Amino acid sequence: MADPLPQGSINATDPVEQAVTYQVSTDVNANCKWDTSDTTYALMANTFDSTGTMNHTDINTLAIDTAYIRYYRCKATANEQVNDASAVASFTILDYTPPIEGVEAPTGFQIN
Repeated sequence: MADPLPQGSINATDPVEQAVTYQVSTDVNANCKWDTSDTTYALMANTFDSTGTMNHTDINTLAIDTAYIRYYRCKATANEQVNDASAVASFTILDYTPPIEGVEAPTGFQIN
């Protein structure tokens, strides 16, 4: 299993909650699960929305200004063997910074 996401810092785009995409990839078709604690595949409570292939994603809405750890495990669909490797993602959703009223982003056009 490789490339567990998200990792690091996420800038919140909402003052209360943030949609976050969990993602892992496998080298064979697999069914993947995630949880907030490091447990066995059978005991993991959450199944990825997109699974059964080699790319697995799930979207969750989380509180901002909080640190998270997610544990991922996958089971190959061909032989029902749990992969030797599991993945861990550690990330923080930063506080929302509202746009400054009256200031617009530049558009590339200059008005004289």
